[in-house]
Amino acid sequence: MKFKILIITILLVCSLFIISCTTGTIGSNQTEEITDNKIVPVDMNNAKLTVDECAQKSGRVIQPSAENNCEDDEQVYGEVQGFVEQNICCIPLASKSITLEEIFEIVKDSECPKKGYVSSLHNYNSNSKTWWIDMEMNPEFEKEGCSPACVVSEETKTAEINWRCTGAINE
Repeated sequence: MKFKILIITILLVCSLFIISCTTGTIGSNQTEEITDNKIVPVDMNNAKLTVDECAQKSGRVIQPSAENNCEDDEQVYGEVQGFVEQNICCIPLASKSITLEEIFEIVKDSECPKKGYVSSLHNYNSNSKTWWIDMEMNPEFEKEGCSPACVVSEETKTAEINWRCTGAINE
């Protein structure tokens, strides 16, 4: 009995050591890291997410195999729940042509901070080459049914407010 407990303890300690050495988390809410002043999404260390959450990150769900993995311009974001077999979410790699500092410098000089609070929560859309940064509008600029974002174009180096309105009206 003591031998079994010793073996289990050794395996548990070894497993924890391997996990802590390989995951390399950099913050509880951080989804990106800056490497050589470039934005690179951080592997979410086996985050569990839904199909909808994967889609919100411009990701695609795949069942990984030797022939089916994330493409060269993608990275694993996490495991997708709700399937019998393991499925993962592959998200596009973020831009490497603009730094996070440049993005927020563009935002600072735009209409965005004049009309509300610009948060640090952001997503990159590789199709449109735009950065979407969540905002909370000042009361005088709020619009019902809208969830505004300050959108930075990588190509034009400009920022503008996208209201992201649903069209639904509260009654």
